[in-house]
Amino acid sequence: LGPIEPHGESPPKLAWARADDGSTSLGALYVVGKLVPGRRFPASALRFVRSTDGGRTWSPPVTVTDDSVAVADGPRAGGVAGTGRPSATVDRDFGSHNFHALHAAADGTWYVAWLDGRHGASATYVTRSRDGGRSWAPNVRVVPPPSAAAEAC
Repeated sequence: LGPIEPHGESPPKLAWARADDGSTSLGALYVVGKLVPGRRFPASALRFVRSTDGGRTWSPPVTVTDDSVAVADGPRAGGVAGTGRPSATVDRDFGSHNFHALHAAADGTWYVAWLDGRHGASATYVTRSRDGGRSWAPNVRVVPPPSAAAEAC
């Protein structure tokens, strides 16, 4: 999807996990950015890779989020003018995902948390992987609306 986005407030995260058989793996969580005409901030993909040999080799990257951003209506944003419909999706992996955290539990489960703007306002989301980061559970919003604490920023 592109190179690691060197964002000062959302740098790549590293964590070690231990599997039931005693083996260890190193996980890395990072953002890939994509400029989208008409958007104030770049769209971002939150990606995970894993190494079982101390960082010499890495698994193929996997996106941990389960949404995408549609390009908004209007000539500047690239939408279908006058229809209120998006013209296209930026990419199935891209959305508004930043300010992330990575944690490996004692049982080898990987956990990820991040700020997500998929519903127009920033909210905290979490997900987990129980298969070494190959697949990720559906994303869960930590505090759903209409709670006053639903807006993360």
